[in-house]
Amino acid sequence: MHFHQSDEASRHRRDSFIHAYLIVFVRVMASFSRLSLVLLFGVALMAVLKHLRHDVGVVPGDDRKMRVFGEYDNSSNIASDSKGFWPQPTSDVEVKPYIIAADRVMVDEIFLRHPWLQKRSFMPNYYTTSGVDESVYKRRNTSVAFVHLPKAAGITMKMCLDKLANRASERKPLRMKAGTKEYPYEDMPKQKYYVSEFTFGVCDSLNAPCSYFTVLREPYERLISCYQYCRTQDLKDPICMAGNARTSSVNEWAVHQGSYFFRQLLYNFKDACFQTDLYDTIKTYFDKAHYRGPNYYWPPCWYMNKKLLDRKLDKDDKEALLQYVLDNLENWFGVIGIVEDYPITLRLLERAYGQPFYSVCGELEKHKSHYASVSESTEKQKYIDTTKAELAADKEVFDALYYDLKIYEKAVEIFDKQQSAFLRAEIE
Repeated sequence: MHFHQSDEASRHRRDSFIHAYLIVFVRVMASFSRLSLVLLFGVALMAVLKHLRHDVGVVPGDDRKMRVFGEYDNSSNIASDSKGFWPQPTSDVEVKPYIIAADRVMVDEIFLRHPWLQKRSFMPNYYTTSGVDESVYKRRNTSVAFVHLPKAAGITMKMCLDKLANRASERKPLRMKAGTKEYPYEDMPKQKYYVSEFTFGVCDSLNAPCSYFTVLREPYERLISCYQYCRTQDLKDPICMAGNARTSSVNEWAVHQGSYFFRQLLYNFKDACFQTDLYDTIKTYFDKAHYRGPNYYWPPCWYMNKKLLDRKLDKDDKEALLQYVLDNLENWFGVIGIVEDYPITLRLLERAYGQPFYSVCGELEKHKSHYASVSESTEKQKYIDTTKAELAADKEVFDALYYDLKIYEKAVEIFDKQQSAFLRAEIE
């Protein structure tokens, strides 16, 4: 999709066009029969819709027919387009647009203003997508990017990927560092594994097959775990920065963190960490909160991204993008795992990517609990249940976590479909 004119110019041109059609319609109403009026109105409406479609940035003549697996890049023999990377033959057939149910016009207008939000290269879900070439996921030259959601078994998964890379004599997974320009996407070195909170977008820079996977966790429980971790551990961890869990209530911490995974899917790697004009705004917030942490003069990248998105997107934008995420989550991720069924997650990954995730990593010890004041398992669960109920009853907290709650709900639905497909394959 090509974008070609400013948001303001588009709206002005569109409004003028609609106004002109309405004037013509009113003037000729009295001169035609009822049937003629219906036909005239239909023609006018079609013209307006066509014009609107052109206005939001679609190249004239684009009838949404495309090659299923894209156009070949002769240098790599890899087919590429917004549907993903696939080394398969192409055929001229009509395919569904990349947005299924979201407000298409509104989302396109958001892309016009913020084109970095649109992802163009990915491999769809291994288990729920019909007609995929399963061998592509398992090839050695297929890159795999783990989108790490903090406090969702991410450290354990990083250890797992280290083991798998070492076992296969691959380079150690590339950990993309937030807050540095060490690996901007356009200069990303090609390798097997990428690991970071900020990997969603790396596949767009690789002229080769590339698949994302992630592991999610129930948002309230993830938030509680994060809160306890930041109360008891080194505050130099970026997830614990820009706020002080030791002096905050769990409800305040929830609002501070917000919908973390939703923002990961909208992350602007190139700009978010280096928006120096945001510093004054952030420091004002820090001063009001009486915060003087180690990152006072250099806020963590996730927090910069949060403030950047708050400044660029209003509530309607976020609602439209949430629907866009829900509609495309299954397309973007080759596998979606959940912490609550971690052993099954490892089995799903093992079959999809042809690597011994479960065989090699199934016995990795989970990280120690950070519930210092509730060490007994029964007390810990009681604390979690009570705290979850308190968080869910707080409207401000619910609003802050709303986007992640909806994404997790969709992820569980996808996970169940993956598991069913996996079990069917086991029986066969």
